[in-house]
Amino acid sequence: MYHFQSHNCSCRHAIWLSEKEKAEEASQKSITIYATNRVLSSGMIKVIKEAVVNWIVKCCRPLSKANDKDFVSMMKTATGCDKFVPPCYATIVETIHHMYSEEKTKLQTRLKAVPGLSLTADFWCQ
Repeated sequence: MYHFQSHNCSCRHAIWLSEKEKAEEASQKSITIYATNRVLSSGMIKVIKEAVVNWIVKCCRPLSKANDKDFVSMMKTATGCDKFVPPCYATIVETIHHMYSEEKTKLQTRLKAVPGLSLTADFWCQ
């Protein structure tokens, strides 16, 4: 029996599997099938939602990227949940506003302890 393995996502190599490896592979499939029917807890959903929003904000991605079919497919694989539903546009916007408010409050609290502050700006025009 041949099995194809990918290395660095660029090529595939056919390898010969021993009887033991065939048995292990067969048992692994049942674990994989089990994992794809996983149900995510509400806590895990919240963590994933915040991670998606952080990715969108920190990587300057469009908000619609969370509903991209390839992104959703990747998240289904990563979470092991075939029923994964990404956060909707309104939820992403709401989460961004909430995270902004939290960060703003933290910064204001930290700046209250600072006796003085000097800001500079450098603008270039062509």
